[in-house]
Amino acid sequence: QFEETLITARMEAVQDLEDELTAATAESEGGAKSKTAAEVQGRLAEAQVDLDMRLARLEKLTERRPEMLSSVLLRQNPHSVKQWLRRVGLF
Repeated sequence: QFEETLITARMEAVQDLEDELTAATAESEGGAKSKTAAEVQGRLAEAQVDLDMRLARLEKLTERRPEMLSSVLLRQNPHSVKQWLRRVGLF
């Protein structure tokens, strides 16, 4: 749920930047238009790259979840044969 909230917040930020770009393009004229639009476009590209990196990290953590959970359970009770068998089943 925490990750979903982060993604939602980041997507809203990207949407705000897109709205800002649209407003800057509509209001500006001439050289100022290209500068403002380019600045907003650059920020939008940075936000997209950041979002892509966060999504990749989330996917990697999601894939590793069973292994990490197994590690935690084995730290709590390293003598649990049942947990060791589950751990072997992961690999």
